[in-house]
Amino acid sequence: MKRTAAFFVILSVSACGKPSEPSLPEPPELPPLPELSLPAAASDDYVALPAGEAFEPAWNLGRGTRHVYEGRQTARARIEMTAGGTSGTGTTDVRSQGLVEFIGGGEGRGRARCAWTPKEIVVNDEAKNPNDEQPRRFECLLREDGVFTSSKKMSGSADVHYLDVLFALPPMPLKPDEAAERELHFGAGTADYAHHGRMRLRHAGRRKVGRHECVKLVSEVDLSLTPPPPAHGIGRMIGRVISYFDPEERRFVQVDADFSMVARHRALVQPREEGQGEPHWSLGTLRSDTAFRIRLREE
Repeated sequence: MKRTAAFFVILSVSACGKPSEPSLPEPPELPPLPELSLPAAASDDYVALPAGEAFEPAWNLGRGTRHVYEGRQTARARIEMTAGGTSGTGTTDVRSQGLVEFIGGGEGRGRARCAWTPKEIVVNDEAKNPNDEQPRRFECLLREDGVFTSSKKMSGSADVHYLDVLFALPPMPLKPDEAAERELHFGAGTADYAHHGRMRLRHAGRRKVGRHECVKLVSEVDLSLTPPPPAHGIGRMIGRVISYFDPEERRFVQVDADFSMVARHRALVQPREEGQGEPHWSLGTLRSDTAFRIRLREE
């Protein structure tokens, strides 16, 4: 999910400039996407509470309210490339610490700020200095129903923040065992993937989490992915989000999420100058697995 910008640079290198005279080769077929799977969900050791009635899915965004979360993110990506008769692979492992803050503005609206700071980076089994990479910072506007209406990247390489998936609320009140779906569309027009698909959120009962009496939400994510131009390709991401929402305080207490994605791409590589070879296609496969663990900071 992260650190894909270099992949697209590799795919599109030499794709601009002066075209070669020979006719262009036919584009190769992209192999089907492999099946995806997620790690087993962690056991739920919280005390079960009476099921109760339907809960109202809405944030407390009263003017001046603040909800602060601390988080961990681990991400592993593997890239396989073939171009001009040569091939290669690369891996990247990143561990980041995050801080997410929701600030109420009143009248059912508020802001969200997030910053994910790399703490460990390993590229092809070689440790890199995490201070060489900027934190990924975003500022967003949202409504009390959990819909993010706008977002702005402040720094970092990633163009997608995923807050609207991690902190998703169902679009309607749910009773225990009821489920509802939300459409997801984000990332289009950026240097990252365009994501399109659905998220199914299910009321999985109530749990005592610390001092909080929470609704447990178990959500399944299934998205199709398309790369930014000039690459062409297919991709898919699946995910599971297990979150605990306190309907009395109208905020999340805990979020655990796992995502797995795969994408295949092709891009036409054309020599910039005469004598540098014939036009050819570059093929790539990107696989990544990402996990988030986010907790409310009690103040």
